[in-house]
Amino acid sequence: MKKSKKVTIISIVAIIMIMGILQIYHYSMNLSVELPKEMDSAVKEGLETMINPNKYFPGKYKNVDFIFSVSAYHTFDYTVNGASIKVYGLFDLMKLDEECINDYRENDNFTCRFGSGGYFVAYLKKDEQGKIVPERIWTQYSINDSTLDILKKFPIKTWLFILIGNSHKYDEIHVKEMEWQLHDYVYSGTEKTE
Repeated sequence: MKKSKKVTIISIVAIIMIMGILQIYHYSMNLSVELPKEMDSAVKEGLETMINPNKYFPGKYKNVDFIFSVSAYHTFDYTVNGASIKVYGLFDLMKLDEECINDYRENDNFTCRFGSGGYFVAYLKKDEQGKIVPERIWTQYSINDSTLDILKKFPIKTWLFILIGNSHKYDEIHVKEMEWQLHDYVYSGTEKTE
């Protein structure tokens, strides 16, 4: 085989490999899954009711009366195995007490006593009536959770997103969404308790 044919073949193979790597990268960085409405509601309920501030900061929030929670998340995968469902994604959560709500009502100041965010796995199940309900939530509870600890919880197809993705690109979107939730709560006159 002539040298020019070898160079041409190697060049074509290299270009195909680079295009494949770019496709994998693009797919991984743009992982996004729309959840069915009932599953979406169960994930939101789990995030807002099952994340315990005292697990993050033992004793600090023991006597704080949180009366409202706002959350937002981005889902990049989920699996269904019979009645068990796992949802994988990134979340932001704020828990608000009366002081935070009054501050928003009076000064339009969006602050909270407790906030958290990071990767999550929502474990959902179907109850006896077939309704999807939250069972438990796993989140990064401390900076001691290594990347390996996180990867163990997630499917392989999401690893590139976790390893080199920019999880902070969702923060601004999440904060706006949570502020709208608080706005609706404050100005709709409805009461929601934890």
